[in-house]
Amino acid sequence: MPQTRWPFWLVGLFVALLGWYLVYTEQIVRALREDAETLTRVFAEVQQGLADPSPDAPVTALYRLQGRIIDSGVPLVITGPGDTILSAMNLPFEADETTPEGQARIRQYIRGLDAQNPPIGDPRY
Repeated sequence: MPQTRWPFWLVGLFVALLGWYLVYTEQIVRALREDAETLTRVFAEVQQGLADPSPDAPVTALYRLQGRIIDSGVPLVITGPGDTILSAMNLPFEADETTPEGQARIRQYIRGLDAQNPPIGDPRY
């Protein structure tokens, strides 16, 4: 009798793997849609800022764009003179930038970010 049960286990395993694959694929599709919506909103903000004839429109558009980037979860670290961490947002870990331990941990993370993307700002600081 036990020899005749293996096809049922095999079918059960196949159904479980198929279900997992469908759920995983749905999560990927949902994430791609959210990214596309975010990029569309960013593009609309930029175009609105470029099309607005008022003198403060570019600054306002950049401010709104910065807000969208922060809301999207992109890690952002603002440093000052001597590699002092002034502000940190959307880090993949918890760290208090007001403590020396938090500053050291964020600086270590910054080195990885700098290897992936060049820092933005005044290179003298």
